[in-house]
Amino acid sequence: SFAKARLDGVDDGRAFFITDGVNVDLRTTTALTAIPVGGAGSRENVAVTALGARRHPLDPSRLEAMVTLWNSGTRPRKVALTLVGDGRVVDTASMQLSPGERTTRVLPNLVAERELEARIEATDGIQDTLRADDIAYASVPRRRPIRVLAVTHGNLYLEAALLLDGTIELETASPADIPSTAAFDAVIFDRVSPPAPSTTPALYIASPEETTGANFPLSPQGEVPRPRFDRTLRDHPLLAWLRLGDVNVARAALLKPDAADTVVAGDARGALLVTGTRNGAPFVTLAFDVRESDLPLRVAWPVLMLNAVDYLTERTVEELPTVHTGERVRVPASTGEATAEWTTPSGTRHAVPVIEGAAEFVPTEAGFHRIGASQGERSVGVNVDWESESGAPAPRNATAAGAEVASTAPSWPTRPWPWLTGFALLLCLVEWWTHHRRLTV
Repeated sequence: SFAKARLDGVDDGRAFFITDGVNVDLRTTTALTAIPVGGAGSRENVAVTALGARRHPLDPSRLEAMVTLWNSGTRPRKVALTLVGDGRVVDTASMQLSPGERTTRVLPNLVAERELEARIEATDGIQDTLRADDIAYASVPRRRPIRVLAVTHGNLYLEAALLLDGTIELETASPADIPSTAAFDAVIFDRVSPPAPSTTPALYIASPEETTGANFPLSPQGEVPRPRFDRTLRDHPLLAWLRLGDVNVARAALLKPDAADTVVAGDARGALLVTGTRNGAPFVTLAFDVRESDLPLRVAWPVLMLNAVDYLTERTVEELPTVHTGERVRVPASTGEATAEWTTPSGTRHAVPVIEGAAEFVPTEAGFHRIGASQGERSVGVNVDWESESGAPAPRNATAAGAEVASTAPSWPTRPWPWLTGFALLLCLVEWWTHHRRLTV
């Protein structure tokens, strides 16, 4: 109706409707002529229909990615898959897909900090119908930095385990010079009793001689010789990815947990790993000096320490959902801010509102969208939902209701190259004829 109104009263006016012919219902009393574009070869297409990325729970510096490819055409296809992390190629693979095949590949041990792209390129010489679906985007969430204070007489095993995680900002202090713990996300008391009840999430490494006092969360009742990890809560977050049954310990402090505490691991004689809450803050207690065990010589030691920090600070490995164009996106932001800056893949900047602690926007183009706020810039990978587009070629006889179908596309060339080629051939023919007629000799 808009086109008809615009052309009303205009002599020889023409309106062009561009469509892929899928789900078209163009009812009108105006005479229409449909001009098909493309041929049978345009039905071949391979698409990246899904890309997901997450940080590995044991090594947050590495990624696991899952990518799905779909050959919606009628011919076997060969493509080269390239994974790009933060602008650098991190993995490549050659793949073959049968007609109609949909395949998913999991790619472990990728290295990237913020952004991951999956790109495909045909290696069989067949041109894709839709090049836009040859790339997909996924955001990699950055782990929140954690400030940890270790109060210790000196324990290289402890420091080495915590330094394996680059997002942990570790500071050490001697028991005689303990700073305020208010500025830290967690504090570790290594064979030290706190001078005052801790209101900060804390990890206590106990020993029979050195962990006494009213400010220690559990009361030592003596010691247990050669304890074993015979009883464990395998589903507890502290024991994720761990098996401690063969750990050897020389001795441990005999601790008395409260009724509300949770004994995560131990044996019939006493608890070895206890969690609970004191003064409104969570705590974790390890009942033995790790130097009197072979635990620091095992892979389980750094995993246990990193699990404890994540448990105390309630930090988890975030997984970002897949975002498609046209969907509303919420990105966490400071509740004290009214707006945040949104930068699109094309570089356009917008101010978007912050509602209930999250910046909201609706992306309309694929790529990496960036939201900048006081908490730092965050990247959001946005894709088109190619499931409904990549495998939906236009029907061969797609027409609007009542439209007359043109037998062919316009007969005149749309580019000058055919005319120039024909003129060059004609010139060569004239030159040949005049040469043989001895007119130009």
